[in-house]
Amino acid sequence: METENSEIKQLLEKLNHGVKYFLQHQDEAVEYISTNLDYSKEDATAWLSTVKFSETLDCVDTKVVEECIQILQQAGVLTEGQRMKAKDVIVNSGRLAGP
Repeated sequence: METENSEIKQLLEKLNHGVKYFLQHQDEAVEYISTNLDYSKEDATAWLSTVKFSETLDCVDTKVVEECIQILQQAGVLTEGQRMKAKDVIVNSGRLAGP
């Protein structure tokens, strides 16, 4: 279990570093999105203005996860047979916030 927590901690540190870079380099993010993800620069810029990113991924409120699951279900990414709750997808790294 200790090795697993260590690996999770390392993963979260790397993800946090990537998110920080992404947030600090919005022009580069728009360029990447528009070049690699089949969106126009205008769409990528508009999308970035509508989303809010967590500054750290190792402490996420379960309500945020529940809302994300609900959005993915509404969008058809998670199908009816894939009903899940936040507790089904959260890995407790020791810093989980919320109920």
